[in-house]
Amino acid sequence: MATADLERPRYHFTARCGWLNDPNGLFFRDGEYHLYFQHNPAAPHWGNLHWGHAVSDDLLHWRELPTALQPHSAKDQCYSGSAWVDLENHAGFQTGDQPAILVYYTSTGRGECLAYSNDGGLTFREYENNPIIRHRGRDPRILYHRESGYYILVVYEEFNFAAFYRSSNLKDWEFCSRIHGFFECPELFELNGRWVLFGANGRYSIGRFDGREFHPESLPAPLFEGEAYAGQSFSNCDRRIMIFWLRDREGFAGLPYNQQMTLPVELTLHDNTVRVNPAVIPPEAFVVRPEGRNLRLHGWELPPAEELLIVEDVFSLEIFVNSGERYIVHPLHIHRPRILSFGEILIDRHPNGDRLGGAPVNLAAGLRELNAEVQLTGAVGTDPEGDWLLAQLAEKKLSLEHVQRNDYPTMIARVGRDADGDNTFSFTPESASDHIHPDEKTISSPVDVICFGTLAQRSPESAATLAALKDKHPDARFFCDLNLRAPFYNERTIRHCLQLAHWVKLSAGEAAILAGILNLPTAPEAFCQECANRYGVEVLVITRGPDGGDVWTREEFFHFEAIPVPAVTGTVGAGDAFSAGFLYYLACGASPRIAAAAGSARAAMVIAR
Repeated sequence: MATADLERPRYHFTARCGWLNDPNGLFFRDGEYHLYFQHNPAAPHWGNLHWGHAVSDDLLHWRELPTALQPHSAKDQCYSGSAWVDLENHAGFQTGDQPAILVYYTSTGRGECLAYSNDGGLTFREYENNPIIRHRGRDPRILYHRESGYYILVVYEEFNFAAFYRSSNLKDWEFCSRIHGFFECPELFELNGRWVLFGANGRYSIGRFDGREFHPESLPAPLFEGEAYAGQSFSNCDRRIMIFWLRDREGFAGLPYNQQMTLPVELTLHDNTVRVNPAVIPPEAFVVRPEGRNLRLHGWELPPAEELLIVEDVFSLEIFVNSGERYIVHPLHIHRPRILSFGEILIDRHPNGDRLGGAPVNLAAGLRELNAEVQLTGAVGTDPEGDWLLAQLAEKKLSLEHVQRNDYPTMIARVGRDADGDNTFSFTPESASDHIHPDEKTISSPVDVICFGTLAQRSPESAATLAALKDKHPDARFFCDLNLRAPFYNERTIRHCLQLAHWVKLSAGEAAILAGILNLPTAPEAFCQECANRYGVEVLVITRGPDGGDVWTREEFFHFEAIPVPAVTGTVGAGDAFSAGFLYYLACGASPRIAAAAGSARAAMVIAR
């Protein structure tokens, strides 16, 4: 799949257009986090650097604002820097009720410069006596040192030094000292009474800072592993929250924007180690407990750990090991799995209205959110219901290329409740979905995985198309979500599904039905082992709702936990969401434990919605 076909990252900030690199000028004020950033608004490559600007109230969803800082002249650029909320008006720039926002940045033609804002950081005015510091370096970091009563400016000085300046009025700066071993974008802050100093590459030392000199008390250590760079933390904030540039050396080919930020992370001090954890956890994040096994994800062997918190977005993978003992950051450019979802496309007719439905549709939509390359193969009628379904599919950005139309009525599932409060379904007796044709266009597109269930096989015509897909793609993996719907299954259909599938997912209730029909053991591991022995199944998943589920592979059998969701009002769609997460990661070559954890996270996300 071409990069241009992918969705924009959901939780990692990207500029609307143009180039992005170092985070700059981070501060918190009036419930909003302000993020400035190195930005070329004219092109998706480095150069012509301004300061872009974005705000967020939750650290996950960002709203980009107009460019905040422009170069002083055509020969100048605005390099990196930092911001300060001047609550005491020590600089004397405040003109109204709100404190001035001061930014310190490198003007490439002049040196370290100061600008100030009286409209909350939207626009800035140059300090008339710029530059405030002339030296061979860049990247000023502003902070306040409570014990000495001075403001401190830490700057990078060539070559490989961090230098310290101090001021009482935020405008006039006195050189204090310098220390070797910190390259670009220095960051200095206090954690639990200790001081932490590090440079753009994330190597940090813990020590003492007396307002003039930094005295290291630990050897340099890495804050992260991978491609994070030039991190900065928010000022005027009671948590030490930091964002890095997630440096992607390949870039975002074919897109009008290039590069992204990492997740905002929170730093805490434990003994002589800084731990890194997400400042807020995205809903699609998931936790894996390897239990002594070596796990793989997208070709990487994950580190030995008791617990891994994994956050994957469109172009990124972040891994937090053992509650922040290690923080691993990678840009992500992988072969997106090509997955064909075959079967019924229908209307779920609820008492309160119609909804787009059908397990193949739900699965395709979930896989599309994960940026798999999805081919939805099915059929709808030429009736108004078919028109409505096509419009709904297009709204979900699902391709209509392989959705056939015929003269049979569009399938409708009327949804009700039984005496136990569980959903019941009654289906159109004969529908367009029963007549999916095995034409060349339908069966010839290249695919890695083909997904199917039992309902689409209630008619010989659609069942024959599924068989043609098997003949056309002998190397594809087949994934079966049984999704038993009475009366549209029997022993022959179930046997055929198990014989066709490499990977099978079923509920605990469906496992009990199969045990009775096929005379299989009822104990979960024995049930799975016998299915594998008889039918050649390679991976088998039994989901158990709030009790999680079991996964059997040829290497292991394990139980996975469901993710608790408060105030559950319904679980419709959770099974298909689990299938999407599980299948996507399995198709990407991930270890089954990772796939199961990802599936649970997606199921919980759907329930929470």
